Amino acid sequence: MNPIIAMLKEHNVSDEKVRELFQAFMENPMMAMGLVQQLGIPPEKLQQLMALVMMKLSRPKRSSKISSHKIK
Repeated sequence: MNPIIAMLKEHNVSDEKVRELFQAFMENPMMAMGLVQQLGIPPEKLQQLMALVMMKLSRPKRSSKISSHKIK
């Protein structure tokens, strides 16, 4: 499982919210970062999550779409 999704699931973020966040990351990463901060994740975990997100955003984009990821 994607480590970002795993961390969000660990904090009981709904599948709908996960899809919304990934869509926002693709369209407007700065807005998505703001959405992540509103999820009520403890600061130490939020820092880890933000680092994962920034690492993913800095990688070259692949041809597959985020929406094709399975959320379990």
